[in-house]
Amino acid sequence: DHPLVGRYDGAVQRLRQQRDHAEMRFVTAPVLAADRAPGGPRSNDRNCTGVAGRGTRLRYEGPDGRSPLELLRNWQERMERGGFRTVYTCQARACGGTGADLWFAVTEALPINANIPSNWDGQAFATLRLERPQGDVWVSLLSVTGNAGRPVTLIDVLEVAAMQTDRIVFVDAAAMERSI
Repeated sequence: DHPLVGRYDGAVQRLRQQRDHAEMRFVTAPVLAADRAPGGPRSNDRNCTGVAGRGTRLRYEGPDGRSPLELLRNWQERMERGGFRTVYTCQARACGGTGADLWFAVTEALPINANIPSNWDGQAFATLRLERPQGDVWVSLLSVTGNAGRPVTLIDVLEVAAMQTDRIVFVDAAAMERSI
């Protein structure tokens, strides 16, 4: 689990991947097919905000008997109590077009296979942001109905941080030759 996000009681974690430095786009408005250049990405400057830092992707399954919206609202409520604010939220087709464009924009945010069902009619989504002096934290939550009606939730967390720079060095060929 991510310490700022937690887990829905009874959900089982099926994926956890981290990257020390990642660039991600977080959905902040409806993802419309009309805004997409032919063959281009679904996320763009009209519907997303790009951020960089330490990225974490999580996927949870379950629990049985709960809806994607119920899970999403619980996470959203808990995170808002922790200082996050909701930047954007939507359900099903209100997320833009058929809902497929949002699903693709979210699942393609990191080059890690999310392995989340493409059930656009039952999806619930939110992007939240925590502003803090040591760097903002962005979170996206996409919850859909999976196999046998069990909810599946994909969570992306990005802790904004500057990339380490000035790491390129030049080797002096004469010094290398002397050391051999």
